[in-house]
Amino acid sequence: MNKKEIKIYNSKAKKIDLESGLKKIIGKKVLTKDGSILGKVKEIISKQDKIEGIIVKTKRKIYIDLSYIEDLYSDSVMLKINPVEKLISMQVFDKDGVKIGKVKTVERTSTTNVLKAIYVKKNILSKIRKIPASEIDVDSKNVILNKTYS
Repeated sequence: MNKKEIKIYNSKAKKIDLESGLKKIIGKKVLTKDGSILGKVKEIISKQDKIEGIIVKTKRKIYIDLSYIEDLYSDSVMLKINPVEKLISMQVFDKDGVKIGKVKTVERTSTTNVLKAIYVKKNILSKIRKIPASEIDVDSKNVILNKTYS
């Protein structure tokens, strides 16, 4: 597994036995806190016979630490979080409703789910603009900024 290809979401690792049946979740849907589908469980990551997290296949592979998993169901895995990676490709509007562009990438604090900034680009000719997390609100489909940009 190449760590450069995987976005990691990690806090404090929980240790549970492999006997708990978690291997059955491979291929199951992974749902975010708001109920949207993040992807499917690709593999389970374990160390010294303890499960540490899962790899979720989306457009890219994402590692989700076990501490971010809320519950396991027969057909899905429910997360406690809405991973900040879900912001990528969302439309961005300033507080006056003016479209600023689309989120091209996100910057997180280390390997946590704490957003530091988003990088937004309006079109192919425009420069990428960094917007700090303190200026960002998110609704279910768009990113709304709390100030006006020109």
